[in-house]
Amino acid sequence: MSNTANQTVQPIQKPTRGRAARWVLVGIVAFLLAVIAAQQLFNLGAVLPPETGSDTLLLYALSSLNFAAFVVFSFILLRNLLRLRRERHDRQPGAKIQTRLLVYFIGLSLLPIAAMATFSYLFLNRSVEKWMGRLPENVVERVREQQREHLAVQNRDLHETTTLVAAMIKEKPQSEWQATLDRLILTGEITAVEIVSGDGVVAAHSETTVPDSQRAELNSLLQSARGPIAQSDDAFANGKGFDLMAVPLTGPWRLMLVPHRRSDTDVNDTIAGSQREYQHLLQTQRKVRLLGMSTLGLMTLLLLFASTWVAIHLARGFAAPIRSLAEASKEVARGNLSHRVDRIADDELALLADSFNQMTAELETNRRDLETGAGALRDKNLALEERRNYIETVLESLSTGVVSLDRGDCVTTINTAAISILKLNERPSVTAKLTNVLNSDEVN
Repeated sequence: MSNTANQTVQPIQKPTRGRAARWVLVGIVAFLLAVIAAQQLFNLGAVLPPETGSDTLLLYALSSLNFAAFVVFSFILLRNLLRLRRERHDRQPGAKIQTRLLVYFIGLSLLPIAAMATFSYLFLNRSVEKWMGRLPENVVERVREQQREHLAVQNRDLHETTTLVAAMIKEKPQSEWQATLDRLILTGEITAVEIVSGDGVVAAHSETTVPDSQRAELNSLLQSARGPIAQSDDAFANGKGFDLMAVPLTGPWRLMLVPHRRSDTDVNDTIAGSQREYQHLLQTQRKVRLLGMSTLGLMTLLLLFASTWVAIHLARGFAAPIRSLAEASKEVARGNLSHRVDRIADDELALLADSFNQMTAELETNRRDLETGAGALRDKNLALEERRNYIETVLESLSTGVVSLDRGDCVTTINTAAISILKLNERPSVTAKLTNVLNSDEVN
């Protein structure tokens, strides 16, 4: 063999600059999409809110860029699918296995994606129904009952305190009532205390320092309690703002005691506010569902998009070498043994392409050697034919009969003189036996 058989087939490396740029672009778009998804899922807008108009404009620009990139890549994906359909319709090599891989890959990807989307949809609906249903009535009633019990305990304690103070004041003469009330105020546990008659005459009054915003409320409460209308002891104690407790002292006099101011809201107000907020949430239930479904749909579409891209990439990795091998096989069938397969992969398919190139190189070398050997044999046959013709010419010129036989007594050469001597009608064939050529008398 010549040196061609020992040559190593050098694969042709295609430029990868375009492929690298494509992957860089895909990575950038995937990163931006991940940032947008993280903003929606983890509420990063509350952590890093846009502070200026330029920040808002930049956010909208990035969102528009992501949307445009998503649309562009969607069209590219659609174009690849249409091109694959056209290749399959034209029966191009590798189109069937490429389509099969794409269908299998998308099918396998759809199973977990569909399961995740279904579970998320059911979980979202169930959660929304649970979260945004009516507030349990028994819970509200228990809270209100607890609030009433707490208010009753507060009023009872306030009544006991007022009764105890009244018992202490009864032991004092009326001239010491004011001093006694002042000492009670100095303890810091009471906002206001006074002794008033049934017709509203104040015998003694003492109070602590009250903010101006609460002064009118306190004066209005005391003025209402001084009225001549007989009311129960806890008529002015409702658990909100200033409470007032009045108990009989002696004769026409009553002791009225006002503790520290309480909160302006009670449990009923809190429940009412919560119910109003809950009704507002119920009105936004449809928006929450639509937002959740749109997020799920977007994530499903992104996963399908990614799986389809990966499937197309893998399918091309299989289909391109197969197509190259099919074209190379056709060239070899036409007799073009110099055709080589360009290695466009770095895996086992590249080894297959290298083996095919090595095989075609060896076939080309063997054919060249066979052609060289056939030419040499043809030259030898021509030389032998010329020599045979020369010998036959010499034998024909002799007057002596000459017959040559092989090992099987078959006539190989016979000249004209021998034919005449043997009185043969025609020249015998080359494979004729000598006994068949001669008659019996001549043989004897």
